[in-house]
Amino acid sequence: MNQTNGSAAAYEIQGVCFRYGSPAKGGEPLLKHVTFTIGEGEIVGILGPNGSGKTTLLKILAHLLVPQSGRVLVFGRELHGMSRRDIAKTVALVPQDAAPVFPFSIAEIVLMGRFPHQRDQRRFGWESAHDWDVVQQAMEAMDVAHLRDRLMTDVSGGERQRAIIARALAQEPRVLLLDEPTVFLDLRHQVDLMQRLQRLNAEQRLTIAVVSHDINLVSQVCDRIVVMHQGRLVREGPPEEVIRPELFELVYGCHVSVDTHPHSGRPQVSVSFTEERTRSSFISTYYRGGG
Repeated sequence: MNQTNGSAAAYEIQGVCFRYGSPAKGGEPLLKHVTFTIGEGEIVGILGPNGSGKTTLLKILAHLLVPQSGRVLVFGRELHGMSRRDIAKTVALVPQDAAPVFPFSIAEIVLMGRFPHQRDQRRFGWESAHDWDVVQQAMEAMDVAHLRDRLMTDVSGGERQRAIIARALAQEPRVLLLDEPTVFLDLRHQVDLMQRLQRLNAEQRLTIAVVSHDINLVSQVCDRIVVMHQGRLVREGPPEEVIRPELFELVYGCHVSVDTHPHSGRPQVSVSFTEERTRSSFISTYYRGGG
């Protein structure tokens, strides 16, 4: 399963393999022949347990890491052949831990997102009125405009996270990559952030890929879900097709129940603390076609 709803491809990931270190030094492959497509304007969730390769995959999509084999195309262009400036104008990454080392103000942090658009990149600080307009819009989109003069070191973790996402939006990207964007947020602000991202997706056709451990959050907001396990893509598709007990028991190694959210009609997962079946049972069920 690749593109959906007839949309063009924002990303084409073709047979990507990646390892840290060399085989001679015992480096094990972390990503193994990963192939899938992200359609333009989609919101795609990337799920999987710790060590499954989710964050590594996101870094490859941002060209922070280069795969040993395979191809990554963004809007039809080879990612590896693009300049850093062109990539930054197309793709923005919000990593898990993006806390600033120096006490910049919120506005200064968001303004840093305009760097790829500077005509002379050797002389940062020559921002235009248009740059400030984009910064203001990005801050408003993430509800941090009222904090513009506050130092990043003096605001809450959730406010810092929203400012970092605003900085990414100030790049005016076509794709936004998010690694655990709700990790510092309470429940209300998790919902608020995801609603804001959905609004940007709808209004600007912004393509969004989000890595998360929150299965239910991803299920409620994403058009499609990609599930990673031990470096391989084991399933992709709409939440209704992907979020199945057999698959999640295989991937996470624990018994889960899946029912339907009473308002959205989408699947939601709960963990059972009853006695679990053996892992061999999970695997045999999955490969008999139960998954």
